[in-house]
Amino acid sequence: MNAAANPLGQSMTDMFKNVRQAAPTEVLISLIDVTDQVRDEFEDAENTLQELAETIKAQGVIQPIYLRTRSAGRYELVAGERRLRAAKMAGLEKIPCLIRTLTDEQAVDAQFVENIHRKNLTQMEEARQLKKMLNALNGDREALAQKVKKKQPWITQRLNLLDLSPQAQRLVDEKITADVTAINTVRQVERLNPAAAKALVDQAAAAKPGAGGKDLRAKADAAKKQAKVHSKPGSAPAAGKAGAATPSTATPRDRSVEAPGAPSVQSGGSIFPTAPLKPHERAIGSLVASSQTSGADIVTILGTVPKADLDLVVQQGTTFFERGRKTEDLAQALIAGIARNEFGKGPVELFNLVAFLQGQGKAEKFEVDQALAKINISKK
Repeated sequence: MNAAANPLGQSMTDMFKNVRQAAPTEVLISLIDVTDQVRDEFEDAENTLQELAETIKAQGVIQPIYLRTRSAGRYELVAGERRLRAAKMAGLEKIPCLIRTLTDEQAVDAQFVENIHRKNLTQMEEARQLKKMLNALNGDREALAQKVKKKQPWITQRLNLLDLSPQAQRLVDEKITADVTAINTVRQVERLNPAAAKALVDQAAAAKPGAGGKDLRAKADAAKKQAKVHSKPGSAPAAGKAGAATPSTATPRDRSVEAPGAPSVQSGGSIFPTAPLKPHERAIGSLVASSQTSGADIVTILGTVPKADLDLVVQQGTTFFERGRKTEDLAQALIAGIARNEFGKGPVELFNLVAFLQGQGKAEKFEVDQALAKINISKK
């Protein structure tokens, strides 16, 4: 992309090159305005603002912040809000800064590039801003890579964080690891073997604080290889007589025939037997089937469901509800969910979809009765 085609004329990394070489200027903190920033997390247990404020008291602000000029002698913060907050806590009246005249677009891009190269943003903050920038570039990933001075695989890994599978999402939500490669590998494992992915994440979560993701990448790679082996036709261990051939298994996309008591369309000696249902799938299938019987009262039915089964149903629903709450690109999430067979017309897939869409609404938490009511309406 040449300078004429690029509205910024150059990459944001290059744009601040001359500014960094200039001597910092001290500006009154009271003259600095802070608008919405790319970064929205400024401290954690290991890096608190108070600790940074104490350091600033002792040594001053070593790294200048970036500002752009505004009218009436005021300035707007471009990058360095954490340092600015800590400087205020330290009682400073002035702060060293580098000043540049920037457009709104340049200011946002400068925030992002400054933070990703300083490794200040969380992965989700990076992913959300990359998505906005990609949309502004009409989906041109090559142009985005040039703009932020990162390779396309790095960009793809970050964007994948906006559409994580349930176990991969746990790695982010529970702060088990910040290793984007490990997170994406767990995501791939979960597509092949959800149980293996859950066991992997449970093990990482149980590790002592700060060590959960230490060797997760290696374990995830091993689990991925093993899951691929077991997913190949005929790879399952033979059952019954020694030497007996083991037919490959295939799970139908439409699980509406898999409700308890319903005959399998693949029964009767087919060479493609139906894969056994998982506990949560059986519980959801049974509940959906019961709620659709003539004259059924959902509240009454819920009162008769065994607690263990209801817990499985709520856990599954909450997982997709939370994913729905965090999803910004609804269309892309729906497409991905359909491609992974998470959403569909079977009872489990439809339940997942309704829970996900419930999360897109204004509800505070997942409601089983409302989900069942929506499913029943869709079946009429």
